[in-house]
Amino acid sequence: MISDYREHELRIPGFLWEIPATLCLPEGEGRFPWVMMMHGTGSCRDEVGGGYARLAPMLAKRGIASVRFDFAGCGESPVDFSAYTLTSAMRDGNSVAAYMKAQPFIAPERFGIMGWSQGAMLAIMLAGKDIGARSMVTWAAALKMDFYWKEYREKAYRDGYVIIDPEWRPPLKVSRQWFEEAAITDAADNLEGYSGDVLAICGSEDQFGFQNNLPTIVERSSGRRKEQWVVENADHVFNIDSGDDRIFTRVAERTAEWFAQTL
Repeated sequence: MISDYREHELRIPGFLWEIPATLCLPEGEGRFPWVMMMHGTGSCRDEVGGGYARLAPMLAKRGIASVRFDFAGCGESPVDFSAYTLTSAMRDGNSVAAYMKAQPFIAPERFGIMGWSQGAMLAIMLAGKDIGARSMVTWAAALKMDFYWKEYREKAYRDGYVIIDPEWRPPLKVSRQWFEEAAITDAADNLEGYSGDVLAICGSEDQFGFQNNLPTIVERSSGRRKEQWVVENADHVFNIDSGDDRIFTRVAERTAEWFAQTL
């Protein structure tokens, strides 16, 4: 059992609301390299199957701190999901990054960023806007979200929002603004602005076809060290909820090792 880490629950000041977060620190004295984790649509900071909660100690074992946080309307966020848009999520990411860079136990320039699904899309957008990330990992990255919930789009445009029940969590009140922003956003447009290292990972059986995004992420990034990995027989969540976590563990271990090598 990994025990060489400490976790602290935080409430980070955001643009309009507090952002619930979990800080995971290695044992010992900093200044630690660090990774910011961004979760996917409607999930929470620990992610599906506790994926991020499991990755954080793996990073700590390698001397890397991490912070994971809840977007608006997710996890312990104090606001409704109707406040969640690509704009609000970008603001939250910037607020968390600024908070972390100001901490005396953090080496602000040794900064890694990662995301899962829509969270990976947001990580790409932030990295491309010069948030200061040196290394990036994307898990099952979306580049566009215009296809998502498209059957609800007309009602959201008409009424200003739509209630969507994803079944695996309480219903979501999705705003018209989310649909409007998703319709015009392609995260790949930001990749030329990112000059750090990138590792793009996706399962060969990804339900959304996001494995097809890996060449675009690698080819359009402007950094020198760029790798992609299509994980055979893995779905969108790397089979973490299948009862057999061997594939997810391989993905998490490679991710932790990537950051250890690039930060």
